[in-house]
Amino acid sequence: MVLLEPCTSAFTAKDVTSFIMNRIVRMGWRPERLTSDHDLRIIGEAGQQLAGFLGARITSTPPHHRQANPVERHVQVVQRVLRAMSTTRSGLWDEEVLPAVELAINSSVSVATGMTPFDAIFIDSPRMVDALLRGDEHSGVGDWAERFRLARARLSEARTRITAERARQKEGYDERHGPLPTLSPGSSVWIRLRDRPVRSAPSGKLDPVRLGPFVVRRVLSAHRVLVDVPPELNIEDEFDVSQLEPHPSGPDPFAEERELESAAPSTSASAPRPPPVVVEPDLPTVSSAILPRRGQRQRQPAPVIRDPTYAVNVLRPDLSTPLLPQSADAFADPIARTKIVDWEGTRVEMVERPVAFLSRTMTLAESKLAGPELELACICWAFTRSQHVLEGAKVTVVTDHAPVHGMLHSRPGALPYGHAVERARTILRPQLDNLRIVYRPGRLHVNVDALSRLVRDPPARPGRRASFGGGDVMGSL
Repeated sequence: MVLLEPCTSAFTAKDVTSFIMNRIVRMGWRPERLTSDHDLRIIGEAGQQLAGFLGARITSTPPHHRQANPVERHVQVVQRVLRAMSTTRSGLWDEEVLPAVELAINSSVSVATGMTPFDAIFIDSPRMVDALLRGDEHSGVGDWAERFRLARARLSEARTRITAERARQKEGYDERHGPLPTLSPGSSVWIRLRDRPVRSAPSGKLDPVRLGPFVVRRVLSAHRVLVDVPPELNIEDEFDVSQLEPHPSGPDPFAEERELESAAPSTSASAPRPPPVVVEPDLPTVSSAILPRRGQRQRQPAPVIRDPTYAVNVLRPDLSTPLLPQSADAFADPIARTKIVDWEGTRVEMVERPVAFLSRTMTLAESKLAGPELELACICWAFTRSQHVLEGAKVTVVTDHAPVHGMLHSRPGALPYGHAVERARTILRPQLDNLRIVYRPGRLHVNVDALSRLVRDPPARPGRRASFGGGDVMGSL
């Protein structure tokens, strides 16, 4: 049964005590247990005095699986019903909607018991009160002894149905889950970070998803254990078994590799090091009939060492040597216009077409940037979004903003750029050797220009961003 009382954020422990005394104790009920989600108004001094006066005990919801608590489930149901019934006149929810919600929930038939809370507690529902007062007899029940027997029968039936429903739910749960691991004091376990997040643990995409191993100190029940966790983690030592994963007990498949690594002699610091061996690369034989390539896309190998002057110090062949055969020269530069090339004896018409399109709406700060600054922000976002594809690859960026190349390759501190440009330079600095900026005027930049002219959505309300279905796109690649 649900009893609801409107309250404000200034609801004190005295108000909670008054509500319990007026709505529960005054009706002749004496609660046996007061359960709270660690609310100080219940587990505090005032709640302890009230529990001592009523002879009840105070308990708190467990730190794990709070969604399985029946009180929390009822709170969620009440919130959904209030939200559905307060769409038109939300300002009067405490006076008009809340009493109707309380009556509706208490008059609804429970799936588990097959009866309403009013039927289980008051024997009859409120809709039968008038008929009960007008008639001399009701359903063959004449005196109070028969009414008490009817109440006991209904409570017994409700308990029987609840037990059967729990058994059915347990059977369905066991079919979808494996058995709980058997843990004992001294067992090694790993904390599954997906089920029990630890704030001090690494949370990157490439970081481990488990933390440990740790030793089980004590087994409280089949579902709860105490684990010896280091104090620097700043977490409680009580864990649910579903949040832990036992340490593998089988043989280590990498034991031989670890033994070889441990048996390998360590290099002494005083031992003389052999002189470095410099291997000169063999230059491939180039036929005089092959013309030198036009672009610089494949002529800049990735650097090994960088110095403050941004000079590349690597061993590399002469840049005049073509790295690809002449047949691949058609793809060296972007194709501004349609052209016909001879590809393995066949005349092929080369047309540039977009393969992928990435875009998003601009933020309020980005909408105030200049054209080249916005272009750099777009390139940084594209590299961050497609880092798994563009990392270490040769990339050509075609833009209709001529200053972009100079803004990226200028000496640091030479020009006072804003924070947007400096952020772009920092993000794109490791990619500069594999990144080529090609300037193409707007009249020739037809593909990206057409993609950027999408149908715009209606302007969003003040304080809200436009939808991702269209609007002002941040940029196109």
